[in-house]
Amino acid sequence: MSSLIDQMDESELLPPDIKTVNKWHAQYIRVMGSMPDESEEPSAGQLAGLAKRMDGGGPPYVDFAVFLPYGRRSEKSHKFRTYVPLGNGEIQVKEQPGPSNFQAWLSSWRVFKCACIMLDILNLASLSRYEAAIEKMVRQWPSAWGLICSAEDKARSERWMRLHRRTLSDRDTGRQVPHDWTEERPWSSLLTMLAADYEFWSEQVHVPAAAWLANGQRGAPKVSTEDAILDHLPVGTYESDKDPGGGDRKKQANRDRRAAKRKRIADEREELRKLRKDQSSGGGGKSTAARRRRSAPGSPSTLVTALQTSLPTL
Repeated sequence: MSSLIDQMDESELLPPDIKTVNKWHAQYIRVMGSMPDESEEPSAGQLAGLAKRMDGGGPPYVDFAVFLPYGRRSEKSHKFRTYVPLGNGEIQVKEQPGPSNFQAWLSSWRVFKCACIMLDILNLASLSRYEAAIEKMVRQWPSAWGLICSAEDKARSERWMRLHRRTLSDRDTGRQVPHDWTEERPWSSLLTMLAADYEFWSEQVHVPAAAWLANGQRGAPKVSTEDAILDHLPVGTYESDKDPGGGDRKKQANRDRRAAKRKRIADEREELRKLRKDQSSGGGGKSTAARRRRSAPGSPSTLVTALQTSLPTL
């Protein structure tokens, strides 16, 4: 599941049989009238993974870092990219980054939309409305794609389920629920609610994007309400989400390089000090042969001159 549906899901998945896959494709043809485009057609593994997720009772969330077009080819490439040898016999598992731009997100979204129609999870109206809402935010904040992408993933992975629980609570307490919501098929109605959830999108996108633009687009846009809490978590808890582009790792690498340079300069200065001490302890009354030995290549005086030339001026 971690290479097909969600990087955080380490459960196993059995491949579906051909009859089941053909049944899913027949459902798509009944709704849309023809076969899906090859770039939008989910693989059998992707369909089986999403079907398994729905059996668990949760929302039909997929991680667009691994849920990609041309599923079988993407699955093979992930096997090589996710497990990275460290050179000491150990293997490091790396998380895949999310979509780098709106077009990459849209490619994964269309595969997801096709899978939802095949499995009869969501209706076409709710899928189209949600897609239009994301596209509208991209047009409104074209330079804040990282913020939009992060918020969109939170919406499907966290907020969607929260809306479901809120709706169940409203039903149990006698309050009004959406007219098209049913407990057996709740997710289409909730996706429409999610697309129009002004409170969520304001907190996650509109307010931080406006603040970031007003600040001259310095740094990365952040959701202040979340950062206020996450900054107090133990070190490393939020490290992978804080900077998806690896900015913290780059800063640490730069600090390491500067520290290595300072150490090299300090070592060279110490060597220069020793050479000067050796040179001064030789005395002034030396013969011509001794002076020649001091001026020969590799002699202390020659090394002193070379070090003085190579050391940077501080």
